Amino acid sequence: MILSNIFGKSGIPASFIYDKNGKLTKQFKGEVKVEALLKYLKQ
Repeated sequence: MILSNIFGKSGIPASFIYDKNGKLTKQFKGEVKVEALLKYLKQ
């Protein structure tokens, strides 16, 4: 299995946030500050 088939092509680093149902809610490409990640994790 190739991960790009699942997640799509993306640079490294990349961060993906999913909701409790497994739906992709936010994708960050490149470096991202912790504050930006926390904004979406608290929703």
